[in-house]
Amino acid sequence: MNWNVELLDGSLRPGAPLTNRVCSLSALAFGWGTRWLRLEASSAPGYRRHCDQLMNYLPLVSMTLAAATLAWLFLGAHNDRRAEQWLVLACCLLVLVLAALRQASWLSLIERLRHIEAAVLRNEEQLYRVANFDALTGLPNRYFFEDSLERAVAEAANGPQPSDRRIALLLVDLDDFKTFDEAYGHSAGDALLREAARRLSELLAGQGLLARLAGDQFMVMVPRPASRTLLAQQAVSLVEGLARPWDLADLGEQYMSASIGISMFPEDAGSSAELVQHAHSALHAAKGAGRGSYRFYIEEFTQITSRRMELRRRLHSALRNGEFTLAYQPQLDHLRQAVGAEVLLRWSVDGRAVPPDEFIPMAEQTGLIVPIGLWVFERTCRQIAQWQAEGLQVPRISVNVSGIQLREPGFAQALLDAARREGVVAGALILEITESQLLDESVYATAHELKNAGFALSIDDFGTGHSSLVKLKRLPVGGLKIDKAFVRDIVQGTNDWEICATINALARTLGLHVVAEGVETEEQFRLLAGMGCQRFQGWLFSKATTPDLLARHWLLRQNEPQGS
Repeated sequence: MNWNVELLDGSLRPGAPLTNRVCSLSALAFGWGTRWLRLEASSAPGYRRHCDQLMNYLPLVSMTLAAATLAWLFLGAHNDRRAEQWLVLACCLLVLVLAALRQASWLSLIERLRHIEAAVLRNEEQLYRVANFDALTGLPNRYFFEDSLERAVAEAANGPQPSDRRIALLLVDLDDFKTFDEAYGHSAGDALLREAARRLSELLAGQGLLARLAGDQFMVMVPRPASRTLLAQQAVSLVEGLARPWDLADLGEQYMSASIGISMFPEDAGSSAELVQHAHSALHAAKGAGRGSYRFYIEEFTQITSRRMELRRRLHSALRNGEFTLAYQPQLDHLRQAVGAEVLLRWSVDGRAVPPDEFIPMAEQTGLIVPIGLWVFERTCRQIAQWQAEGLQVPRISVNVSGIQLREPGFAQALLDAARREGVVAGALILEITESQLLDESVYATAHELKNAGFALSIDDFGTGHSSLVKLKRLPVGGLKIDKAFVRDIVQGTNDWEICATINALARTLGLHVVAEGVETEEQFRLLAGMGCQRFQGWLFSKATTPDLLARHWLLRQNEPQGS
């Protein structure tokens, strides 16, 4: 720079050390240094923010320096054309002021844009969490999980090693969560789900992607599982961990089991959708086996699920197509005289009988049990009226009632109206309520309405649900039915004999009649009669039969004496 200044001023002296030697060496050093010159911008947010602010204010600084230079040039010059100089100075200053105002407005706008950008980034993060994570448990949701599973399956399909090509999917479902949620409220149910998510996260310890699928179902994706044995051990640890007591506020210790269905890629499925579908099939098998367990998927589960879905589809039109029929099984006293009968619903699909324990739960799950149950009751009343018109002595007929029907508004009045339309008194019928349905106390009011309307009530499958003397005291029931599971092994099993004897003793104390179902041998009949059981039902006497055969073999004519 000094050399350039001397050259411009004409004061450059050839051969001078400063201008030739030192400046030449400086130029060489400068050139040599530029070989390693490298500029790097820091990625730190604070540094970038300061740089942006400097660049924003740099034009203002430049305009300030320009204004000062103009002032020095015009004010410091000695010239006779003062008026023209002041005009030029004023115009220049006006331009600078307008530029400064424009720059200030730009700075304000940029600052606002910066705040908007920050808000948008925060909203994007929130939207991402809302779209991909469950608000209740904080776990990834179904959409995030399915996307991750699809990408994992695609990567596993192209894995270089066989061990890299496997993915396991565990579908975890809390048993009887719906009942718990209805009994204790949604707040308690939410607390249980949060605790379940916490336990599963601790038990997995990062060995797999955990997500909440929906409701009380959770999914776990395990990449590259070592073996089915290790998966089984992991499933057992999850089942046992979830079976520990749940200490929930204001509820004390609660117990909740879990069932798990397991499917594997590529052994069980060729895509992520099939993997999820087959895990559901395995879960259904685990629940059908008694719950609180796990099952690996096998091809048979898909066939069972397909058949179940087909039956569910056909069930919707079964009543309209007239596919239901009623059968009657007599109930006898110790003298083997008919003292009652139970009406049983039968369904035949394409000439093949569907077991009631298959289609009755489907009807309850879909809500079809309400119209089907009303149809059963109306047909039973019509049959009773027909028998009476034929001059037959008709004992009390037992009709099964679902807990879902009991929750229907106006259910008692609907039954009473149906009985009156057929000219049948309410006392001619016994309504059997399964004991497990009585867990929900909301049905108690309906039970009292039915009793007040004149219907007799009985508890079906007594001893298999939540038996308690408090319920027997509060419910207006007149009888109990011993479940066939206790009757079946009464001869060989001491415990079953004691259970049956206890139920009979309890019924006598409370003034209730007892019906033993599933009596198939003379020895069972003898033991039950010795305990004081009043009524018996089972294949020893008769299978469920048609109304005509029941009337022919078991019903008496009016004024016909017993035993004739």
